[in-house]
Amino acid sequence: MSSSRTAARSLTAPGVSEAQVFVFFADGPAHLYQLDQWFAPLKALAQAMPTAILVANFDTYRHVVKRVSLPVGLALSTPDLERTIGAPGTKAVLYPNNHALNFRCLRYRAPMHIFIGHGESDKGSSSSNQLRAYDYALAAGEASKRRMEGIRFFDTAERVIAVGRPQADDMNQPLAPDTVRAWQGDGIPIVLYAPTWEGDRPSMAYGSAASHGRALVDAILADGRFHLIFRPHPSSGTVSRSYRTAVAEIAAKVQRSGTKNYADGTAYGWQLDAADYLITDVSAVAYDWLAQDKPMLVTLPASDAVHREESDLLAAVPGIEATSAINVVDVLTAAEDQRDPNSPLHADLERLRDEYFGDRSPGAATRRFVSAVTQLSGLGTAGRTANG
Repeated sequence: MSSSRTAARSLTAPGVSEAQVFVFFADGPAHLYQLDQWFAPLKALAQAMPTAILVANFDTYRHVVKRVSLPVGLALSTPDLERTIGAPGTKAVLYPNNHALNFRCLRYRAPMHIFIGHGESDKGSSSSNQLRAYDYALAAGEASKRRMEGIRFFDTAERVIAVGRPQADDMNQPLAPDTVRAWQGDGIPIVLYAPTWEGDRPSMAYGSAASHGRALVDAILADGRFHLIFRPHPSSGTVSRSYRTAVAEIAAKVQRSGTKNYADGTAYGWQLDAADYLITDVSAVAYDWLAQDKPMLVTLPASDAVHREESDLLAAVPGIEATSAINVVDVLTAAEDQRDPNSPLHADLERLRDEYFGDRSPGAATRRFVSAVTQLSGLGTAGRTANG
């Protein structure tokens, strides 16, 4: 079936035409990790308001309809948007990223346009000037709101609502692979090395696989006291051939080392529970790990062109330069005080957990997310009834 015929049929499917809230996702399948993490919170939202996912890419549509029970529509044209986002019953549109095609949706004045993002981090994209385009932004906590205070003409007190990280409430994470589950009980600590991707511009080149990765992995494998899980960002290598090569070389080396280590390409989530230590970059993984109360270290970007936000978390945990990557085992050992409840650093990290995420009790973030969207949806049509 052609993409246009699929779009026409999808927009009349049960649940899509009745939706009051749409999640708009314009990216291709390579970036579906940004949407996947929202499926559980969106199912909770759908119990309060009719909710549907609206994608703008045919290949993405084919993937999403197989992965989620929510209604999914395919909008390839302006008339498709008129029938969905422009429909009289639409109260809110949620955006997991800042894709350029979001601008097509922002022309509709009646619904509330709400940026929800896809991860808490100190990357420059988390305080992008693009946030001014939306009516509201949902953030993880007070630290996120402070980060956004640098955006000109953007009143964070009025337009940013802290909801925690509802994605982390989903307890239905996939099981660890058999290789990793076989390590249970052997007493050998597990290190998760989870570098982010290379970014699509020099200011966003936080990824460490090419700059740090080979030396880090060589040192951990040579030491022999650890299991290693290598889990690169799913978009790794989509922009830079050299970065793609680095990731492939590291993965091959880990695979050749045998079943004591694991080169991972599975869904994200189980790794946080399985590992005892984390090595990552400036990325959302560091903040997801923060809730684990286990040691971590963060790589320091190798390029001076990278945007560097001031961050209490990055100031608190050990950082490692590319030139020091070969000494990573010593840095990991020194990071043990993060686990010691009597250390000052442990107390600092506990304070940061509250600042970054607020109430972390099970289900609290999902409830705050649903409450925020439903309340904002009620404001959407007040004084804004015209579209176009």
